[in-house]
Amino acid sequence: MITPRRLCFLLLACAGILAAPCTPVPAAFAQAGNVYTDSVTGLEFPENLGRMARGDTQDFEKNMPGLGTSIAYFANDASKAHIYIYNMKMRGIPSDPENSIIEDELKRSAGEITAMEDKGFYSNVKELDSGTATMGKEGMPRIRYKKFSFRIKDGSSHVSYLLMTGYKGNFFKVRYSYPETLGEPGDKDALRFIAALGKVLKAGEATTQGGAKQPVEAEDQPRMKIRK
Repeated sequence: MITPRRLCFLLLACAGILAAPCTPVPAAFAQAGNVYTDSVTGLEFPENLGRMARGDTQDFEKNMPGLGTSIAYFANDASKAHIYIYNMKMRGIPSDPENSIIEDELKRSAGEITAMEDKGFYSNVKELDSGTATMGKEGMPRIRYKKFSFRIKDGSSHVSYLLMTGYKGNFFKVRYSYPETLGEPGDKDALRFIAALGKVLKAGEATTQGGAKQPVEAEDQPRMKIRK
């Protein structure tokens, strides 16, 4: 069972995604040919997705079973993404984003964002949109999402996508945030990154089914298609 204390730890870790000031992407985050493979799902995360460079990975599972791992991606314009693969010590997590288990976990995670407002990390939190979307072209994986806006302690405003689906008995959660000042180009970059993640999931599915794995390119990703 995941205790409230453990959930609080992860909650505060997530808050640090935006509470800390932006720093340039370290060169070590983008080493040529460097692919991170998640040990539980076998998913392979390349050094670049969209225009983001892969950063640090964290193993929460070792000390807090059920909380899994996280993979970070960063851009020099202060856009940040974190991918969480975990199971909350649950069995039978479905891969269908329309399933109520996925929907409930997304709602719980969204509650963490509003809790950040209660704790003083965020202010003026607003839910802008929600639904289920295709991660790129037709035939790519679908994912459930919510879109928020909020301010952080330094007064800057941000837009954030929270996305959730299931993969190989785990929750697959994505948090992508960017400064509101980036406007429409920032949102297009977010959708391009999410579409690139769709290719990561699709490649993993192909491997599971015995098909040939297709490389995930860093540039020119298809747009995520929002359909409510």
